[in-house]
Amino acid sequence: MVPETGILENDYYIKEWELPEGLILFNGDGHTWLAFDYRDATSAPPIVYVDVDLEQTIQIADSFDEFLKNLYLENEEFDFEGMEVRVYSKQEFETFIQEDNVEELIYAIPDLAQGDVDLKWFGNQLLTLSNYHDRFVRSWVATSVWNSLTYRLDEEILHSLIENFKMDVDSEVRMMAELILEKVNYSFEQLKEDVYNGERVSLAFQDKLYHIIEESNQWHLADYETETQQSFDSADELLEKSRIDGKSLQEGWSHIKKAY
Repeated sequence: MVPETGILENDYYIKEWELPEGLILFNGDGHTWLAFDYRDATSAPPIVYVDVDLEQTIQIADSFDEFLKNLYLENEEFDFEGMEVRVYSKQEFETFIQEDNVEELIYAIPDLAQGDVDLKWFGNQLLTLSNYHDRFVRSWVATSVWNSLTYRLDEEILHSLIENFKMDVDSEVRMMAELILEKVNYSFEQLKEDVYNGERVSLAFQDKLYHIIEESNQWHLADYETETQQSFDSADELLEKSRIDGKSLQEGWSHIKKAY
């Protein structure tokens, strides 16, 4: 898709290439496309690959989260020894902003977002960058908030970021605002639907992550940090009997957030 127009050109490409209605295209060159498939979904759509020439539409992931996870290949034999891991300091990051160093900002934003960072400081930096002149920087800010920070940032800063993203001139940044809001407004009813559909869901409670997984005809609420899990014979049993901080998921839902 044309970077300057992005998702706003969706209807044009659907008609131009005679694609199925209900697809939201996010990458493609005309002959092949990647798209959110909303034909049978109102939220959390599957991801499809469309080959126009072969007249094929193939589902490649049950959700965008799964699609992102599948972009990474696991290789147990990969040797990380000797690899340099860049650690950005507050001073360096603020200098990148002052010097208008777009290239370094694009590398540093996602790295800091996924690391152990001063969230109050970083949130304020992202708030500044959400109005930055370079759209790629703004896009990385929005993507990093959606991917790693929705459940971690101070609510006031998060909602200020969302408002800025919603008003951005770039359609891709505005789309990220909608995806962030989906996480923020994720309901217990949506959780139930995802669990019944066998989707993996990650929840956050007080900066601690819990993962709901269906495996070998059992449903698990796993805590990877303590390497413990609660296991159940059905989705209903997990939803009713699993506990976070001594409360059922429904009882404690007002303090639980969707992480991934």
